[in-house]
Amino acid sequence: MVVLNPRFEVYLRQALELYSSHRISAINQLYQSDIITRDKDEDTAANQEEVAASCGHFSYSLEEFGREMEVFLDILKQMQAYQDQPTKSWNWLKFWKKNKKSTGSNEAMTRSGYIDDLPSEFPQEPPTKRRVPNVSYGDTVPFTYRIWKGLKGLRRDSVKFSLKTGLGAALYALPAFIPASRPFFSHWRLEWGLVSYMIVMSMTLGATNTSGLYRVIGTLIGASLTVLAWILFPGNAPALAAFGWLISLPCFSLIVNSSKVTLGRFTLLTYNISALYAYSLSVRDGEGDGDEGGVNPIITEIVWHRVVAVLAGVVWGLFVNRYIWPISARSKIRVGLSILWLRMALIWKRDPLNSLIEGESEMTYLNISQELVLQKTLFQLQDLLSQVPYEFRLKGPFPVNEYKDILILTQAMLDAFHGMNVIISKDKATRGETEILDHTANERADLCSKIFHMFWIISSSIRSGFPMPDSLPSTERARDRLLTKLHKYRQRIRGSEGQNDADFALLYAYGRSCL
Repeated sequence: MVVLNPRFEVYLRQALELYSSHRISAINQLYQSDIITRDKDEDTAANQEEVAASCGHFSYSLEEFGREMEVFLDILKQMQAYQDQPTKSWNWLKFWKKNKKSTGSNEAMTRSGYIDDLPSEFPQEPPTKRRVPNVSYGDTVPFTYRIWKGLKGLRRDSVKFSLKTGLGAALYALPAFIPASRPFFSHWRLEWGLVSYMIVMSMTLGATNTSGLYRVIGTLIGASLTVLAWILFPGNAPALAAFGWLISLPCFSLIVNSSKVTLGRFTLLTYNISALYAYSLSVRDGEGDGDEGGVNPIITEIVWHRVVAVLAGVVWGLFVNRYIWPISARSKIRVGLSILWLRMALIWKRDPLNSLIEGESEMTYLNISQELVLQKTLFQLQDLLSQVPYEFRLKGPFPVNEYKDILILTQAMLDAFHGMNVIISKDKATRGETEILDHTANERADLCSKIFHMFWIISSSIRSGFPMPDSLPSTERARDRLLTKLHKYRQRIRGSEGQNDADFALLYAYGRSCL
């Protein structure tokens, strides 16, 4: 239930008015001080403009946060009004009026899977033109290329994973359908191994290794506890249940309070299944074939069959995941980072602020509005990094800490992207903003070119596995020139009609993204 205090909105509006007036006064006072207004060299002017822009960006962002809070309170008021007087309609039955599924960024955000959901190639031609490798535009598209394009869906990691998982399960269960091997399969209870195989199978090698290791350890611990419980309380159902309750306490503690969820779950599962199976054998009153002791169950044989079956399923899962279309988290991280940085490079290639003047590009990967797709990719990379330490390799441990730092810095860059995208997507450029953009066009083009070049080099280096060149393009001088140009423009128009500090908010966010 939404219970909103009506005074919140009044207090927020008063605070915003007070803060806005004092913020403008403080910025004007800063730029009218002697330290800012007197002549100085370009480096000093750039440094002072950078400091002032940082202060301006923070103060402007804080004010915008308050404005958005007003919108949020207004939505809460509408929800409260709906709660007081709810209305019902049958519009959801009008299927012919339902909105069609959106395309573009929304489609990319709703698709599930791993990093292969994002394109691994970026077309350089408009979508209306077809580009086939090694084929001129005037030539006929080869039939083999059409087949290759038609099988695009089969190259997705999710499809490969489902196919190999199903194939592995069919091969594992095949002896159960062959009369000659069926007794052996039944005697060792290998159907438990089939369940273990389906559980441990994961998308990447690291996740499978982790699940398989904890599955085996949990099975061994649970089997040992089952033997102990049956020796102490053979066939005593209340005592076995009480003993299981005691075992569940540390298991649930592992599941809830630690990262070893699989260990706690499989320990408890093994005890429950083994003890319940042994008890069910003891109360059958002579039914069955007498395997594993019959009505006098041999608990060691039961748990031994359980351990062997689980171990067989885990080993089979590791084999299938390793040698049939293996998906390595290490490889996916390198490819994913390369694609992520390449898409960020293409956004800077166009200059994000140009969308205010030229409009959105027909190629979605050139628009900063796609930063939500980039954020989703980064989340997937963070998940993959948690699986990397469990992938065995002879070259030594994977540099997990270094990649963590890389992902943290990439997250900071995407945060700056988001701040700039919020300002850009608010409205069309005002007259003051358009004049500022025109005045700094050359400097922004130079800066974007260098940022694009740097992202491109880093992306190519990590994808190819070659070290980066000794000298990289530096953005420091280009950024200083932009700040100096902005500083001189601000001094020239400060206090003129039609110009206010809000017009510089774009460049505040822009400069922060370039740092």
